[in-house]
Amino acid sequence: MRSGISWILLLVVFLPSVASAQFYAGALGGFATLSADHRALVSPTSSVTSAYGTFNGPAFMAYFGRHFTDYLSGQITYGWNQNNLSLSAVRFDASGGSSYEEARNCRQQVVIADLLLYFRGRRSFARPYLSVGTGWTRL
Repeated sequence: MRSGISWILLLVVFLPSVASAQFYAGALGGFATLSADHRALVSPTSSVTSAYGTFNGPAFMAYFGRHFTDYLSGQITYGWNQNNLSLSAVRFDASGGSSYEEARNCRQQVVIADLLLYFRGRRSFARPYLSVGTGWTRL
């Protein structure tokens, strides 16, 4: 019940300024870097190690939003990136050893809807903000 009252209060406070809201949009491009990782397990009878190495790849992001007031905005963001990976593992035990190395391609897509609460007006040089939202990610 409280959250419903909070939403109604927010609408009443910000509704007069919704009519004068401004739209904005933009796009970014660059390179995405994934961090590499390694793990080793050693016991008296065996030892196993695995690792994956990453490579930089292209990245793209587009966003579309609407300023409701100087301090409140809504935004939808779409992002895409692609990275090549190198997976490898080695196992040694009493029966011998085995290993593999494999090259893979990793793609990620994300769609996020955010509500942004700014702590300074739009004319400020720097605008710290608090963002809350939800999204969908596909790997």
